Amino acid sequence: MSSVASKKKQTPGSSTVEELDEVLAVIPVPDFAPLVLSQVQQSSGTGSGTQTLTQFIQQLQSLHPGKRVAVAVLGLDKYYSDQKLSAKRKHREEVTGQKAKGARKGHSQLETAVTRFQVEEAVVSAQLQTGCCCHLVDNAQEVAELVKTFTKATIDKPNKKDRFDSVFTFLEEGGTGVKCEKDGKGLLKVWRLQLQQLHNLGPEMAAAIAAEYPSPLALMQAYADYPNPAEAWKVTENIVVRRGAGVLETGRRVGQQLSRRIHTLMTSTDPDKLVK
Repeated sequence: MSSVASKKKQTPGSSTVEELDEVLAVIPVPDFAPLVLSQVQQSSGTGSGTQTLTQFIQQLQSLHPGKRVAVAVLGLDKYYSDQKLSAKRKHREEVTGQKAKGARKGHSQLETAVTRFQVEEAVVSAQLQTGCCCHLVDNAQEVAELVKTFTKATIDKPNKKDRFDSVFTFLEEGGTGVKCEKDGKGLLKVWRLQLQQLHNLGPEMAAAIAAEYPSPLALMQAYADYPNPAEAWKVTENIVVRRGAGVLETGRRVGQQLSRRIHTLMTSTDPDKLVK
């Protein structure tokens, strides 16, 4: 029979034990194999009406509503090994006509035979239907390691929850940080990525602007030195952006619209200003 354990956490310095939303069910192979066989038979339309792996997991989930259920299958490698030995012994008996002596007790208990492919098929099917992961472990020590890993991950989850959340809402989704050296190496790439946060401002245009003004300070200085402050946005208007190479090379200018948006981005002191 399977054993079910829900994970609990004790608050440091307190006697209070908090039950976590995680449940681990450990299923020995003799109970697991019939579930797999029934699942495979049902998929092929030859089911006998016995409980499938999916139905077993759904039953666990109904018994533990609101909790995430995981399943650990204990002793599958030994089961496959016993299958091979049993097949060899059976073949030898058929050839010699004599029943082998000294057979281990475990070999007579292989009432349900399932292949690795059938196990994989059933596990994947059950996971797709229930969202529950099945972990294959060989012994009790691996079960303990699995419980340890799950418990540690669950306890650390609140601390890691916001680790990968962007500090700034305008940062490009999926963007990664740039390593900057003490000698300034990497800062130019940061500047280009900063420019690319503007809509419709691609890598080629950012590179062209950064080539003309290699830092935010250089661009701000150009704005400050422009004769007419109201038209300072024009300093980037005529920067040529080149794409391709050779006969396929094309060029365009940054243009008024993007230049105005860049100017607003760099000079606005209103935190609620929307850069359109």
